Amino acid sequence: MLTKSCLYSALWCLLFTACFWSPSRAQEKSEVPPRAASTGIFHPAGVRTIWTYGGNEPIRLPYSSGYDKSPAAIPEPDRKQLVTEYKNQTEKDPNDSRAFYNLGVAYSALGDTESAVKAFAKAIALKPDWSVAHYNLANAYADLGKHSQAIEEYTKTIKLDPKVAEAFFNLALSYLASGNVESAKEQYKNLKSLDAKEAPGAETLAAQLEKALKL
Repeated sequence: MLTKSCLYSALWCLLFTACFWSPSRAQEKSEVPPRAASTGIFHPAGVRTIWTYGGNEPIRLPYSSGYDKSPAAIPEPDRKQLVTEYKNQTEKDPNDSRAFYNLGVAYSALGDTESAVKAFAKAIALKPDWSVAHYNLANAYADLGKHSQAIEEYTKTIKLDPKVAEAFFNLALSYLASGNVESAKEQYKNLKSLDAKEAPGAETLAAQLEKALKL
C-alpha cells in the first residue's frame, strides 16, 4: 500500500510534468529555421513610385521590371498608403493581376494576412501561371497555420518554376509543421539537387534544412 508521502510525491511529479513539459518544448531542440521571405512589390518596366513621408506627393522614378526583396522591406509609413493605392487600382481595373498581387504584398506588410490571401488568390485567378503569386500565397497560408493549403501552393510554384530554391525550402518546412518528416526529407533531397548557379541560395537553404532534419 502506498504511504501518504509516496502518494504526495507522485502527485507532485505529475503536476510538475504537466506545468513544465509540452510537445513543443520537447521539439525546441530541432531548431527549425524560419521560412524564406515572400517576394515584394512588382514594378513593371517604366516608372516606379517612391513614396515620401509627411504627406508629400509620391515621386516617380525610372525603374526596370522586377521585384522588391520582401514585404518587410516596405517602410512602415508607406504600408497603409500602398494598400490604398493598390486597392484603388484594383477598383479602376478589376482585371489588373499585378495590382492584386501588389495589394497582397502590401497587406502582408501590414500583417493583414487574411486580406493578403484574398488578394493573391485574385491575382492567380487572373494569371494562373504566375509562380511568384503562388509562392506568396503559400507563405500567407503558412503564416495562418494552414499548412495543407501552403503545401499545395508551394507545389504549384515548383511546377511552374522548378528553380525556386525558397519554394523547396518552405515546402519542406510546411511538411515538418504537418508532421510529415519523410516528405520534408524528400524536399531536402530536391533542394540539394538544384544547380547552385541556376538556383541562388540553394546550398545555404539546404544546409539549414539538413540541420533541422538532423541528417
